[in-house]
Amino acid sequence: MRENLLEGKSVADVTRPGYTRRDDTMTKVIGLLLVLAMLVQVIRPLGLPGLRQRRDFWKISVIAFVLWSITLLIRP
Repeated sequence: MRENLLEGKSVADVTRPGYTRRDDTMTKVIGLLLVLAMLVQVIRPLGLPGLRQRRDFWKISVIAFVLWSITLLIRP
């Protein structure tokens, strides 16, 4: 069962230095995109409802956290 969770990789392969899973890469990309969106909001507001002022940049992270929490709750 453990090997099914690791997509056929052994525990030694997963813990080997330099090994990155696709999930890790996607997590980093999503994080970078969120930081980029927050920087854009500070430089020039996006103009979306609730994001019309520069000081509203923190709302992007709150929205991302809420979506992440909902995703964790509905996943099996």
